[in-house]
Amino acid sequence: MSNLNKKSNSGLNIDTIVGFCKKNVKYISAGVLTVALIVILASSAVNGKKDDNEPKNQEEVQPSESGKEDSKDNTDDSKEDSKEDLEEVVNESENQGKIEKLFRTYYNSYAAGDVDKLKKITKNLSAMEKDYIKMMNKHVDSYEDIKCTVEDGSKEGSFIVSAVYNMKFAGTDEALPGMNVFYVQTNEDGKLYINNKYSSFNRELEEQKMNKKILKLIKDFEGGDTVQKLEEDVQEEYDKIIEGNKSLKKKVSKVAKAITKWKDTYVASAADDKEDKKSKEDKKEKESKDKQEEQNQTEQQQESQETQQEETQENTDDGSSEDGESGGVNYVPEGTVLTANNVYNVRTSMSVSSEIVGSTAVGDSIKVILSYAEGWTKVEWNEKTGYIRTDLLLKN
Repeated sequence: MSNLNKKSNSGLNIDTIVGFCKKNVKYISAGVLTVALIVILASSAVNGKKDDNEPKNQEEVQPSESGKEDSKDNTDDSKEDSKEDLEEVVNESENQGKIEKLFRTYYNSYAAGDVDKLKKITKNLSAMEKDYIKMMNKHVDSYEDIKCTVEDGSKEGSFIVSAVYNMKFAGTDEALPGMNVFYVQTNEDGKLYINNKYSSFNRELEEQKMNKKILKLIKDFEGGDTVQKLEEDVQEEYDKIIEGNKSLKKKVSKVAKAITKWKDTYVASAADDKEDKKSKEDKKEKESKDKQEEQNQTEQQQESQETQQEETQENTDDGSSEDGESGGVNYVPEGTVLTANNVYNVRTSMSVSSEIVGSTAVGDSIKVILSYAEGWTKVEWNEKTGYIRTDLLLKN
């Protein structure tokens, strides 16, 4: 039988070697693994020769011709199996390298706030997470020493990845360790990408719907001994670095407050992550409609001003003060609920040039929050808050 299949004095055979490689491929670089494998194989071959040189037992039965053929067949099968196992080890090593390169690009782009580059290596990067990335760019300088632990996902070419890194905040010298779990898939061109539906960001906020089967795989992965040990090590290192470092603690607190403020004030865009755009005809129609609404509101405003002037003149004739103070109502009482009898633009601030939150429809309910001297009234409409010109509401 071949020396590769013959057990050596040290107890090593090819199955042991392959098992060693498969077990340690995630933690040993391809170069080191190759060197270790050559050394072990060389040791096995030497031991094999030593066994061949030992005197044979006189009672040993010489194999028959058919026995030799069987032995040869078994050797060939063993070689074939060993070749397949080694190819599997090489493939795993290549995937490990590609995934770590992917995450170096991901975290470098994340720190730089480079959303355009992130879109090339991810899918389902939502508008909300894009805004979060830009916000964090003000607080984080870099992500360093990125290392990945990889397990197979639900389908061939998919992987669950735990990424451990050191994050350096702007204006600080020391970096703090962190860890996130991701889901990586392969596209039709054979390129790896990160599915941000399963990023820690979306799993926390649940902005996008996720596959329950994949979520369970990620949960089982996070609960495994390897990842649990990683989490413990990261937390221990984090506590060790931040303990007694007042400036770093202060910076962490500042970033935490910034994240809370961002989360509380962020208003998700109506456009989804796929960035679907309407056709040119739809856009043109919308622009025409908006222009017509603006024109109608301008005409209504002019009519309202003329009406107010007439009422002011009437009140003056009836004995109102000469300083122009009128007894007419120029506000809508707080808490009043109106039913829209026209289409009104609800804006983000008290200006006709401000962004339009939406437009009411006839019959919509409008609740008055407060009227302002600037001629605008803050309202609640369709579960949104915005401003409508007071004169329009007075006519309503």
